[in-house]
Amino acid sequence: MKSARLPIPGAAYHSRETFSRETEKIFGQAWSFLCHKNEIKEDNAYVVRQIGTEDVIVVHLGNEEYAAYINICPHRCAKLVTAVEGNCKGRFVCPYHAWTFNVQGELIVVPAQEHYLKDLSLDDHRLVAVKCELWNGLLFANLDRNDSSLVAALGNFPEYLRDYSHSIEEMELVTTVIMDVAVNWKIIVENYVEDYHFSFVHPQTLKVFDHKATQTTPTGDNILVYMPYRQTRPAGPCKYPWATDGGSPQGFIWPSMTIQPAVNHLSIFQIVPLEPERTVVRIPVYQTPEQKRNWPMDIDELTVNIHTDMEEDFVICREMQRNTHSSHYRIGVLSRPHELGIELFANVWWKYMG
Repeated sequence: MKSARLPIPGAAYHSRETFSRETEKIFGQAWSFLCHKNEIKEDNAYVVRQIGTEDVIVVHLGNEEYAAYINICPHRCAKLVTAVEGNCKGRFVCPYHAWTFNVQGELIVVPAQEHYLKDLSLDDHRLVAVKCELWNGLLFANLDRNDSSLVAALGNFPEYLRDYSHSIEEMELVTTVIMDVAVNWKIIVENYVEDYHFSFVHPQTLKVFDHKATQTTPTGDNILVYMPYRQTRPAGPCKYPWATDGGSPQGFIWPSMTIQPAVNHLSIFQIVPLEPERTVVRIPVYQTPEQKRNWPMDIDELTVNIHTDMEEDFVICREMQRNTHSSHYRIGVLSRPHELGIELFANVWWKYMG
């Protein structure tokens, strides 16, 4: 593997110019996770998610067919949908001038058209469509108009997750935790893809796993992070269920998604850059019907646990963010294989950024 041009310079973690280029070259070209299909199970149900600087609507057309659109009315660029989720009942109505579109993105009604815009061609004013594909029950979108496929972008992830003993496709949303962090998105990714810190930062939170045996493997632009369970159950209470064999097939899907399959649930991190030094992390938690029966979750307790667990990382990440402004910011040495993910991530970042 070609060595990364490390380090990514400190300025890249707070530069507005770099952030603007990332929005175009990374988030404008890659596949981004939107939601689980069961979050929009009903016909005409939709959610709105942010990709780069764009708000994207994904709507269920029926019969497990989906469409995605930029959340902008083509008339005067008003926000078409103001709620982050709902059911459009077959049509989107702009709150500004009541232009109305069907779920196929077609303009179907312009109120009093004969008075205001009698020569308007409805066919010339469709919603801007976004590529949308489904994998394993998970919906993704790509702002780029090239012919790239989601399956190709995932690399070996589909095969990697086949050993997970629960059906991701059958899962339903339990809750979503949203955290707003004063940290550049890349620092959050880099923290995720290295396991060197686990024993020191998460000695109790992640104690069911054998940290020294964690395996980091590249697959395309993505990173597999396989976390084996310890051979014996650790003493005392455990936040996550321990299993007698195997492990948790976790990983990072370029550019801003992570997936954490566990015995009793599955969680995803949607890492959403808002500004050079501000990132929102959306954490949807899912369970299959069987997991819900066997491991019913207290939502309040789960929410507190997630905030506590994430803050173990974020307290470090915020200090690292401040240090990117230092003239002494540089990566001294990487522990391989335990910090291999940082090198892999940097390689892909440079590939897109040039």
